[in-house]
Amino acid sequence: MEDQILPAISATLDALDKATLWAFVALLATAVSGFQQDKKIKIGGFEIDSKYASNVTFAILCGISFVTLRLLQNLVFFFNMADSKTEQAKFLVNAHPWVFNPFAETSGVLSYVTDNLGLALLLLLWWLGFHTGFYLHRGTKQVWIGNLLSVIYVVLGLTSMVLIMLFMSKVNRETFLIKQILLFVAMPIGAFGLRVFFRTKSMEKK
Repeated sequence: MEDQILPAISATLDALDKATLWAFVALLATAVSGFQQDKKIKIGGFEIDSKYASNVTFAILCGISFVTLRLLQNLVFFFNMADSKTEQAKFLVNAHPWVFNPFAETSGVLSYVTDNLGLALLLLLWWLGFHTGFYLHRGTKQVWIGNLLSVIYVVLGLTSMVLIMLFMSKVNRETFLIKQILLFVAMPIGAFGLRVFFRTKSMEKK
């Protein structure tokens, strides 16, 4: 059983990398399509009527957020099962090239920047999803569905963030405090910085 733990951890991190990278690319394409005031919004390779774009966007984001939460739970589970291979498991988590890796921890002159960039980008990605969904919200049919899905998206995101912070206390001994500080700095930047950007785009749209 122990021999299967490290490959399982690596596979879980690979899956997290693919899920978040796909979400980032899809959200950028969706936001750009929305900015261009297209009647058909491109979401994940599909064209959706702009009246339903917000609901579909939040539905997809909820799906991705749930998958991400489950993968994070699996990661924590596998790590706790590592036993004698805990240090090897920690190394795998710290050094995995996941673009949005919030658990990165290496060494070197630039490590304090590069190791914490993943967490900052992950937070901005989450806020990008939130603001993109609401940017497409105007003129949406069945607004209550979008509102409900947005609440689910927030709950899933906050749950994942709590899980991430708890796991950081195990795998980020040197940079845990820095990552905590970064969390409180990046959250308002993502919340208000992106909000101003999308509000500006909304005014241009009028």
